[in-house]
Amino acid sequence: MVSAISILLLAAELTGAAADSEYNKDNPDPIIAEIEKVGSESKTVVDLSIDAAGHVARCMVIESSGSEYLDQAACKTFSEKAKFAPKLDPVTQKPVGYLYRSRIIWRLEE
Repeated sequence: MVSAISILLLAAELTGAAADSEYNKDNPDPIIAEIEKVGSESKTVVDLSIDAAGHVARCMVIESSGSEYLDQAACKTFSEKAKFAPKLDPVTQKPVGYLYRSRIIWRLEE
């Protein structure tokens, strides 16, 4: 029986918590059904365009988990909850936008 879901967001530069949800058997999560459908240990790889303020301006799926729902959930989570450390232009020392690639591993824990 599944007791928890771990959404591992492997993004070392995140400065905020991007995701982690507990499974409640009385309130099933559609993410669990999707992970069961595509198989444990599936992954989504995304390219994130980070703006000068450290927010996700754009998310593009580079490698699909096999589930459009999981891929969209990854982008939605990053777009709504992630905050990245700003990068500084080496010449002007002003914050600039940049591209960041991240891998999300979808895994059910028992």
